[in-house]
Amino acid sequence: MKTADENANVLDVDFFQKAYKKLKSSAYYDKTNLCLRDRIARAESETDIDDTLKKLCDALQSDSWDNYEEGILSNIRCIHLPKKIAEESPASSDSDKKQGTLIPNSRNAREIRFNKDGVQTFIDMPVEGHILGVVWIMLIGWQLDKEYTNCYGNRIREKLYNELSGNVTFSPYLFEPYYQKYESWRDKALDIAQEHLKRDNVLITTLDFTRFYYSVDISHEFMESLLEKVQFENSLLRQETYKRINAFVEKVIKKYSKAYFCEIKESSERKILPIGFLPSNVLANECLHKFDNAILDGWNPIYYGRYVDDILIVEKVEKGSAIEEAYKNADLTFEKAFDHYVVNGDRWNGLSCDKSVQKEKRALFEKTNVDKDTIEYSILPKFTTPLDPETRITLQANKVKLFYFESGQSEALIKCFREKISKNKSEFRNMPEDDPVFQKDDYTEIYVMDQTGVNKLRDVNGLKLDKYELSKYLGKYQRISGIVTDKKEHQFVKDIKKIFDDAALIENYTLWERIITILFVNHYYDELFDFIGMIKHAIDKVKSYDNDVTEYLRTSLNECLKSGLARTLALYKSDKKLNVECSPLKEKPSETRNTIEAALLLSQCYLESRMFDKTLCAVWPELIFALSKDHKSPFDFTSYTETLNFIRENRPRKRIIPFSSAQRILSMRTIPTL
Repeated sequence: MKTADENANVLDVDFFQKAYKKLKSSAYYDKTNLCLRDRIARAESETDIDDTLKKLCDALQSDSWDNYEEGILSNIRCIHLPKKIAEESPASSDSDKKQGTLIPNSRNAREIRFNKDGVQTFIDMPVEGHILGVVWIMLIGWQLDKEYTNCYGNRIREKLYNELSGNVTFSPYLFEPYYQKYESWRDKALDIAQEHLKRDNVLITTLDFTRFYYSVDISHEFMESLLEKVQFENSLLRQETYKRINAFVEKVIKKYSKAYFCEIKESSERKILPIGFLPSNVLANECLHKFDNAILDGWNPIYYGRYVDDILIVEKVEKGSAIEEAYKNADLTFEKAFDHYVVNGDRWNGLSCDKSVQKEKRALFEKTNVDKDTIEYSILPKFTTPLDPETRITLQANKVKLFYFESGQSEALIKCFREKISKNKSEFRNMPEDDPVFQKDDYTEIYVMDQTGVNKLRDVNGLKLDKYELSKYLGKYQRISGIVTDKKEHQFVKDIKKIFDDAALIENYTLWERIITILFVNHYYDELFDFIGMIKHAIDKVKSYDNDVTEYLRTSLNECLKSGLARTLALYKSDKKLNVECSPLKEKPSETRNTIEAALLLSQCYLESRMFDKTLCAVWPELIFALSKDHKSPFDFTSYTETLNFIRENRPRKRIIPFSSAQRILSMRTIPTL
């Protein structure tokens, strides 16, 4: 039997319940890691989640941990999803160069090809593994996060722990809202640049690392060093628990990495960061922490900010400096400017920089000429230790942008950028007024030209859907379609086949659910079934550099389709609005019918776990569940009319929930806390 002091050093079930709530909230709002969302929905529907949490809590702190841990690790696999369609190779031969170019207005090609860099690989594992990942963040990650002063992305919630009690809060949020941090990272750079432009020339540098998560090599020494930064003395937990949870995260990284390199058929022992595993968010910042300090301490620019692997640097150009003289003489190139700051170390004058030290020892990057047209910069190993020496965090020169702003000249570039940002923010908040896109066949705002020039038609190389603009458009359409009853206004539904060719469908797979929701909620069942068929047809055209990877991609995309459809179908408490026997569906291909059948089964899991999209519900869904006498009785959560009638018929006689309150909830359309 344990003493009172020993019990004080043990994690309790309440701690794990809080961890699970934060995991569920993260999965609920994540539009990319759908496999985790599905797992959570199934776990709550098919098992007793409270019992699962208790067993996990006990196992972590008992002698049975090794067997329990192996059960999780043995079920780790990879999920491959598209990131970027491979660009067609330019003409290489002289005869090819003499030929003209055919530019179609559709990309319904025979194949939609992906190379290795165009595939994003997520981790898939039991829910218990993801819960342990959150526990690691709540024990270790949050302490590491305190040291990241100039890092804006993937930051842990400041109020993770209650200041008075010292306990983890019951809030569902684990990380700070990404959009707020992103805006702060970007706007602060522009503010500082504009302020200094009043008296000095300014250089703004933007850069991002190439496939950062796949480039690192997490060493055992690196993981062990994390524990050295953790405070134990004020913790109620035993050090053994910290070591176990830290070792578990390291083992997850190893298992994922081994599976990844095996599936892409690459011989490598590197331990890379698993995408979709929440500790990776913190570890990514930790990998670049020494690099951040090196820039701040050595280069010491007027602004440095990093958002995950995207970097913004604002530097004042000194009067009479080599950079200013080169600019005046029209001799300033990207290579000359970038080498000045990060390769030669000419600008380094920070807090601990000894000017007597040789320039090469003050450098941040190593410069490599990959070929005659490509220059590559990689962070020097001393700024990535204790990562494995195999780590090569690189950036390509052709993706780096340097903006030189001359004091006293036009600030139009910065001002235009600010105005666009402001416009985008307001479009997300406000209902569109008489937007022509909803009244006629005009979708120019969601397309972007691929062109080398501005004014000449011969400079146009093609046309692509803009993911950001498309997402905005669908959001606006989803809001307005619910209040427009005139079917003539729903031109978008008729034009789906025009807008989405095969390539566009695959590129925008994260938006399938939103389109499915628009069609389903507005009862466009024929169009919905056709859209599912379009997606299935496009998936069959997906092709990768390896036959096995091709099958992985197709399987994962089909799972995404099923997931998005299931979450939408959960908006109805039964399949009364849609089932496999309905006449429009009978005429569709068997693959479409099979997808619907599988989604209907999964939708019940989404319903029971409350993982469906609550923003589309007329009222807080828990009110309906509380009033419902029959859990399985049909109900349309999106219908205001059905909701009002249901509340009238089922409200308590003792008026525990006054009808006036129900009306007030209707007007609020609140998003309930998970």
